[in-house]
Amino acid sequence: MTDNSIASSVARSIALEARQDETPPESLDRLRRDVAELRASRQRIVLAADADRRAIERDLHEGVQQHLVALSVQLQLARQRVEAEPSEARVLLEELERSVQEAVDEAARLAE
Repeated sequence: MTDNSIASSVARSIALEARQDETPPESLDRLRRDVAELRASRQRIVLAADADRRAIERDLHEGVQQHLVALSVQLQLARQRVEAEPSEARVLLEELERSVQEAVDEAARLAE
């Protein structure tokens, strides 16, 4: 839901002034409809926010967290190879550098 549509919905909901040509029962009925519309609008906003929150949690768990776990394993492998096979360790460290940048980029995307 965009900021404009939220603002428009709120503006419509706030305009609860009774028209002069309405009788009190008509005015009350209209007010009840407006209140029901406002409640429904608020419910949609809450549901959308919850869906966004769940998507971010999922992206963090399945994306950034898994990426960081893989980086940890790769770092352990690189540490083991530094003395025995320095050239392999160097290649692995270069891959790790790219992977770390990808994780940073993914975290920045989620932060936005």
